[in-house]
Amino acid sequence: MSSEPPGAAPAPPVLPRCPQHESGYDPAPVDALLTAVARRLAAGPGAPGPGLPGRDGAGACAPGNGEPGNGAPGNDASDDGAPGDGAPGDGAPDPGALRSAPDAAAGAAPGPGERPLITSAAVRAAVFDAVPGGYRTGPVDEALARAEEELAALERTDCERAHGAAAWRARTEQLAAVLRGRLERPRTQRFRRPARVRTRGYSAAHVDVLCERVAERLATGTGPDAAAVREAVFPPAHGERAYEEQQVDAFLDRVVEYLLAVR
Repeated sequence: MSSEPPGAAPAPPVLPRCPQHESGYDPAPVDALLTAVARRLAAGPGAPGPGLPGRDGAGACAPGNGEPGNGAPGNDASDDGAPGDGAPGDGAPDPGALRSAPDAAAGAAPGPGERPLITSAAVRAAVFDAVPGGYRTGPVDEALARAEEELAALERTDCERAHGAAAWRARTEQLAAVLRGRLERPRTQRFRRPARVRTRGYSAAHVDVLCERVAERLATGTGPDAAAVREAVFPPAHGERAYEEQQVDAFLDRVVEYLLAVR
């Protein structure tokens, strides 16, 4: 029998730490996020609470209305998860952060009748500060990848139970359509350039190679899986040879969402 009192939050997994002279992920938010994941998984399908989780916490099977972030074809700024080509920002990463967990993922205990808020999208978006003696990044990333996949499977089960398998298929087909909108653009023109000439971006040529592999996956069912997209690394580039990192990362998050949805 478990020694935990009824209603206690599940303990996070034991993760290895870096030596004090090395930096790793800040342990406290990592533990909070993984505890929230364990609580949600323990609740199982059909746990009570607000709508079925989607990319932004909204209903995954809810009909699209063209509004930003809901997965429905809308304006270029958000329909595929990537900021629009006219949006501000130079894509420069925060030098003080490795991965940053959203506040909603902190895992406060749900009240009576409430559903845990953690979703696969929240796990995918998590970023944590680098601190001396923190958790080693590799084991944490592996744990988060497993958590994301398990939550995505649970979200699919919830959607299909509530709305039927056809609703889930419609959702994935809608998502594939908005991904194709970006993938069908010409090489070197799929994403915007960094706003400043000296700002580092991703090599456009290497990003385009992955985009073409993803397009093949959508067309034929063969190609990279979620892990391959999640772990993709691109050489740095500048100027006309570069794509803005922020926009590429946001789009690839949406690709991972799709690949997990069709597993």
